[in-house]
Amino acid sequence: MKIIYLFLLVNFSALANISTDSVKGNIQNAEAIVKTEDPVAAVAVKKTKSNSISGLKIVTCDSQKSGKHIYIISDMYVRKKVHFYNATGEKVYSISTVGSPIYLSKMEKGTYKIKVTEGNKTETKDFVIN
Repeated sequence: MKIIYLFLLVNFSALANISTDSVKGNIQNAEAIVKTEDPVAAVAVKKTKSNSISGLKIVTCDSQKSGKHIYIISDMYVRKKVHFYNATGEKVYSISTVGSPIYLSKMEKGTYKIKVTEGNKTETKDFVIN
């Protein structure tokens, strides 16, 4: 038991002796730095280079019972705002969904742009209704 306490004490004391120079060196590799008066308390924030939604897919389904519908899925199971724009850029339909089907039976045939927003990320995809 004494050996375990000694081991823990040695490891924690080693962590406490980290110099501010090594912390500054590690932080300089980040793309954006939020600075404070205390160099040890500096926080590194890495910018996201892409605003795309991870794993975004539009899954189409056509059944006799429920008609044509789609599912908007991604790696995150969170609420998505979905907007449909026609060929002239006019918003023709909007819905908010979390894994529920979006029924297309009332929409006309044609090419649409689907704008999907998940949190602070937005992605636009082309979609054709036949």
